[in-house]
Amino acid sequence: MDAVVPAHDAATTIGAVLAGLPLRRFRSAIVVDNASSDATAAIARDHGAVVLREGEVGYGAACLTALAHLAQLPRPPDVVVFIPGDGSADPADVPALLPPILDDNAELVIGVRRFTGGGRPGARTRATVRLEHTGDSADRRSSLNPSEPY
Repeated sequence: MDAVVPAHDAATTIGAVLAGLPLRRFRSAIVVDNASSDATAAIARDHGAVVLREGEVGYGAACLTALAHLAQLPRPPDVVVFIPGDGSADPADVPALLPPILDDNAELVIGVRRFTGGGRPGARTRATVRLEHTGDSADRRSSLNPSEPY
């Protein structure tokens, strides 16, 4: 299992996000520095993260860069956790999202942020989405390749 942390100009938050992740549960934390102009990459490295660079700004571009990297590993992960580097999601919520995946009861689990007044993150809640099972873990691993069709 690997954690992917897309981050754009997140020098003020990336350290806390990485420190808050239960890193003992992950093989690695991969920060995708999404065209940052600050010290995001250096701070992420200082926290032990693998840092990839994506020049195209956008959360999706950063996620695809991470997935392409993971697909090239000798042993791609069966589970990938995505958490934004800007601190808008609480890394302490990650462990609560894992059981449905690890127990093979879901292929996708999404944490839902509930916002209150002023657009700032407020109370968080969790939602589990159950998808049709598409095959064994080898099939799920192959789906990490972003160049493969859906």
